[in-house]
Amino acid sequence: EMDNELYVNRPIDNGWIHTVANLLETIDRPIAKILFNNAHPDRVKTIHHSLPCDCHLLTFNDGYGPLADIVAPGVNKANTLKEVLAGMKLTMEDVIAFGDDTIDIDMLYESGIGVAMANALPAVKTAADYVTLSNDEDGVAVVLEKLLRTQGSGTSGQGLTS
Repeated sequence: EMDNELYVNRPIDNGWIHTVANLLETIDRPIAKILFNNAHPDRVKTIHHSLPCDCHLLTFNDGYGPLADIVAPGVNKANTLKEVLAGMKLTMEDVIAFGDDTIDIDMLYESGIGVAMANALPAVKTAADYVTLSNDEDGVAVVLEKLLRTQGSGTSGQGLTS
């Protein structure tokens, strides 16, 4: 991913807007992240350790197979949210974040309310304040409905369960 555009080494048929390119020809441009789909974990670790930076390796499963992201230091959802929020004069305390995978941990931990989905990895649940139903059970809607109900009754955050 470079300049908010996805480059791939071969066409993919998953609905993502992307550009097929020889990735070696893009190496001189700043890269936000490198995504590996269905790559062998040992091979990804070898690539990660050979990079000339203190990049972070995040692994997760999107339901289509194992994925791995190699991202530059400081690149995560929490830091991205902070940049967006600063322009709106808000802070992470103003955020209700939902997540289910390792890439969400920093965001959940730093949010005012961090909610893990029931199908989340154990480390994600540990980082969250609450756990809700799974993605397939409309867990996000359940939490938002409870928060809206409790906000109207003068209590905040009560009604969320783990």
